[in-house]
Amino acid sequence: MKEFELISTNPIGEPRETNGRVARPLRIFEVALTTKFSHEFYPLQLFVLAGALERSQPKLHEMTLVRAGKAENIIDYVKNNNPDILAISAPQGTLETLDAVLGALAQFEAEKLPKIILGHSLPSFLPERFLKKHQGLPITIVTGWGEDAFAKEVMAASYGDNFSSPKILFGTYPESYPYQGNIPQKGTVFFHYPRVETSKGCFWGACSYCLRTGDEKPGKWKRFEPEDVLKQISELIRYGYTEYFEFADEEPLGNDIYPFQTVVDGLIEIKNAHPELTFGLNMRADHVISPDQQKQKLYDAFLERAKRAGLSVVWMGAESYSHSQLKKYNKGPAITPYTNLEAARKIHDLGINVLQGFIPYHPLADWEELTEMANFMTNNMDLLSEVLASPFGFLRVQYHTPYEEAVRRTEKDSRRKLLGELNENMLTYDCKYLDPSIGLHVAYMRLIYDWINPFMKEISVDVITDTNGENKTKLKELRRAGLELFLQSIKKLYPLRDNRQQLKETQQEIIDQYKRKINNFGINIGSLEDFMREKERDYLEKYVG
Repeated sequence: MKEFELISTNPIGEPRETNGRVARPLRIFEVALTTKFSHEFYPLQLFVLAGALERSQPKLHEMTLVRAGKAENIIDYVKNNNPDILAISAPQGTLETLDAVLGALAQFEAEKLPKIILGHSLPSFLPERFLKKHQGLPITIVTGWGEDAFAKEVMAASYGDNFSSPKILFGTYPESYPYQGNIPQKGTVFFHYPRVETSKGCFWGACSYCLRTGDEKPGKWKRFEPEDVLKQISELIRYGYTEYFEFADEEPLGNDIYPFQTVVDGLIEIKNAHPELTFGLNMRADHVISPDQQKQKLYDAFLERAKRAGLSVVWMGAESYSHSQLKKYNKGPAITPYTNLEAARKIHDLGINVLQGFIPYHPLADWEELTEMANFMTNNMDLLSEVLASPFGFLRVQYHTPYEEAVRRTEKDSRRKLLGELNENMLTYDCKYLDPSIGLHVAYMRLIYDWINPFMKEISVDVITDTNGENKTKLKELRRAGLELFLQSIKKLYPLRDNRQQLKETQQEIIDQYKRKINNFGINIGSLEDFMREKERDYLEKYVG
């Protein structure tokens, strides 16, 4: 990972008169803060901000886009280049870097300070925290979708308007399509793959665990015109991105399939000229499987056309194979274990890769829902070992969500403290499990997950972006081994739930069987054993207490 990497820049323009006012060109420094896991992600947020500026004041401002993992490099750039505006995108996981940047800027002389605009999840959800901690800095925080608000702030600065700071602006759904600007030619900067938006928000927007901006309500969702989406895809192709790309939407079909079907029809034409073009998208299971025969015909036809257009990967938030757990997650009445399974089967049988999100563990889980899930999944091991993105996952209790509220109610009813302090860096809470026997089991599953997951993610990216059959087979077998660990653990531990020592010993025996299986893939299990010895006590404290 490079700690500081230039993505693109453009020449500065000349002052111009517009509506009787002179706009001066500004030097704008856009920074995407990254971690070692996110550094090579496509920085969609930067390109959308650049596009918004280009749309509002074409060919006026110099925009320099970078991704950075360390504060020192950002500060050095500001000192050496004196930008007028420093715009920082700070997602979860980048709090330390952002605080370090702002702390260093506080040492600047006032006349050398750029105007500071902060956005993305950390400033959006903790705006008062940043304004209080970094008093005296000229900070504007844009919460939510901020491209239009950002462009207006820059325009005001270009006219020399005086405006107060610090301040908080509430971003709204953009008035027009969020065009991406300053995209670099393919090959100049490495990204996993480019991304395109067809909508903002989530048409469902009601899952209990999802982090949502303050003004985003259930069902509040904005879809963009298919023509604009296709223009953006054509623009990416013009810059050399002619292979795999992804739709960034949480779910582009929504409650009306026809607009996105128009996008797919346009992609079929584009693919005629670029046969190597493929894409991935997110889908809900109830947009693949429906009890309504007319809808089912529509969904089947859509999938077949999407495959012709290049659909190669479907991401699906199945989350659970338990009725009661899906209800706790508020996935909606149409999402059931059956629809999750059959949706995966249908897509898989079409020859399209499908990867389901899977979150079987949450702090309010009970053994009944876990055993319901294990019994349902046991008979479908072959399919699930191919489609589950990970054989087990863990719900993060995120800040200001319905699930957090449910945990707090449970604390009052049970008179047991579950939630820890808010982790501001990740906007999540550490949370003990209501049932200590499940917490003990989860602690060991989490040890395995944290050790194996980076390795599996690396293989997953290779499988998506190339055709290496060996990697695909290895990934399937590793998933199957993890799935067997998950299912065997639940079935064997459930009868031992009242005997913690015996439960712990049995769990360790099942883990030993897992180690022997993955050792066959050339994985050094010695590092797993070292990891478990080092972390076991901490994980047990975290989940059990």
